[in-house]
Amino acid sequence: MATFLRTPETMRKYAEERVLVAGQRQGHCVLCEEEPIEKFIYWKIIPNKFPYDQIATQNDMLVPLRHAVGDELSREEKDEFENLKRVYVREKYDSMMENTPRTMTKPSHFHIHLLKLKRS
Repeated sequence: MATFLRTPETMRKYAEERVLVAGQRQGHCVLCEEEPIEKFIYWKIIPNKFPYDQIATQNDMLVPLRHAVGDELSREEKDEFENLKRVYVREKYDSMMENTPRTMTKPSHFHIHLLKLKRS
């Protein structure tokens, strides 16, 4: 897990939440249940409760409305994703980041991190 992307305080809160969710809410997907900031036909943008605040001033996530992993996305979902990248994401964020299976903490629901990067 890329712990260097979060501040120690955010990392501590994240670790506590993972224990709580694992212990009390099996079969529960926090990405499915999170209220959107913005909603599209097949996708929504949600805030990341545990942002990569070491490198970003804002960290939202783009997730399909349907609970799916990346290789399960339909042609329509993929098309809208590409359009969102070209138009919406480009205008509102600095960078997109997708974790590999080796570092994913939510591998059962596809998501992309949308970042507004800190400037030095």
